Amino acid sequence: CLNVANLLLARGVARQHEIGVRLVLGAGRGRLVRQLFVENFLLCVLGAVAALFFACWTLQALKPLVLSMLAGEIETRNAIAMIEIGLDWRIVGFGALLTAVTGLAAGLTPALHSVRVDGAFALKRDGSVFGRKITPSRLRSVLLIGQVAVCLSMLAISGITTGRLLQARRGEAGFATERVYQALPPAQSPVGTMWTSDPLGAIETLRTLPGVVSAGIVGTTPLRKPGGNVSSTLVKTAGGDPDKIGYNQASAGFFETFDIPLLRGRAFTPREIALGARVAIVSETAARQLWPGREAVGQVLFVDAATADRRPGQAAAKPNENYRDYEVVGVARDIKSNWSEDGDVRLVWLPLPATGATGTIFVRLQVDSAATRRAVERVASEAGLPVQFKERLAAIVDRGLTPYRLFAGVSATLSGLALVLATVGLYGVMSFGVNQRVREIGVRMALGARKSDIQRQFLVEAGALGGLGGVIGIALGVGVAYLVSAVVPGFPPPFVPMWSVGLAFGFSVGVGVVFGLYPAARAARLDPIEALRHE
Repeated sequence: CLNVANLLLARGVARQHEIGVRLVLGAGRGRLVRQLFVENFLLCVLGAVAALFFACWTLQALKPLVLSMLAGEIETRNAIAMIEIGLDWRIVGFGALLTAVTGLAAGLTPALHSVRVDGAFALKRDGSVFGRKITPSRLRSVLLIGQVAVCLSMLAISGITTGRLLQARRGEAGFATERVYQALPPAQSPVGTMWTSDPLGAIETLRTLPGVVSAGIVGTTPLRKPGGNVSSTLVKTAGGDPDKIGYNQASAGFFETFDIPLLRGRAFTPREIALGARVAIVSETAARQLWPGREAVGQVLFVDAATADRRPGQAAAKPNENYRDYEVVGVARDIKSNWSEDGDVRLVWLPLPATGATGTIFVRLQVDSAATRRAVERVASEAGLPVQFKERLAAIVDRGLTPYRLFAGVSATLSGLALVLATVGLYGVMSFGVNQRVREIGVRMALGARKSDIQRQFLVEAGALGGLGGVIGIALGVGVAYLVSAVVPGFPPPFVPMWSVGLAFGFSVGVGVVFGLYPAARAARLDPIEALRHE
């Protein structure tokens, strides 16, 4: 809208001489206003219709395009296939209203100012928009600075937010994904095999095979999908009030497989799980908040019984406030379980049930190679534990970021489009400025100004406009990012290094200079005699 306003204002100012001629020749002011209104209204309508057509076509092509890009991601494809993509008519109405207001206001303002004055006076004076205080060149500069500022703020917000969303590093997740694979037993395991009769015993056998570092079962895979993964449960300490924290279930060997360090205490043992011992492991943040200033290992944690009896994959049970006591045997390092969590990494780990244990099997290999995987599959099959490696844990975690990557792509595309519009506006304003200042350029050159001086003047003006817009845009983008961090739970305040600010400022100045080169060169090539004869 800023770009369109700039172009229409320039067009309106350029037609003020024509309006003056019409007024002198007897045209009525009402007729001129009606004509200009119809012209600008028609431009708005045609632009809105074209935009609506393009939006419908784009939305029809968008979903198949995204699904084709995710050909190998079955779960993500299924999730996206269920999303209804279409036009939101509230947004369409808002856009149409904004377009109409911008087009009519920018197109009619110079004309309305012209018809309010005497026609002969309009012929003699330079065009203006709101009188002598706000000249066309000043208003165009303000609008152009606004364009560059909005563009840079969009780029800044896009970079800051998507940068935070895409930080799936080991240090952030809290567990290692290298050489860890999801393993699947046969879909139809024969009755009587260890996978059906004793899955926990099968895991213990799998851990001893050559080429395997460790193996374990986890009830809910951390970071497996966007949004929430693990559920929460009510817990309390002796004499304390109930508190809600996340919980998961795991077998012996899980912490070793995911490389989650036990800061104090120990992990679950196969014997404890086989006997159904009431033991628990808590994360370091949970231990610090549940028992401040005290050692968590050896403490008793009361867990809601509805949660404790729930099997992995079953629907979350409603708390019944009937608590069951568990002895804390270890404190594990904090890990991230949910992409959507609000910074709360408090978690309690309970043992998988001794009978009917279900969950996802993960195996850490000594060497991450196809040969090692085939060798382990062969040895496991010979040991009566047929298993097949499905995919890396890294790929599973990476798939959970797919919506955020799509958001990053869309955000970057829109920011790039804003940049294109801003540069087009910059070029248009500089070119129009050359046309409006032909007489001034002729006078300067007649008084001794060199072509290099004229060119330098326009380049400095273009760079100054871009730089000022860049400063405002960067400040606006960082401010909005801080506002997002204050409003959205779990979104940390942005870290903006000075080199990135300098790079963005240099980029905005460079855009101004690059797109001011041609208008500046055209101004320097003007013949001073022809320029003095202009109009």
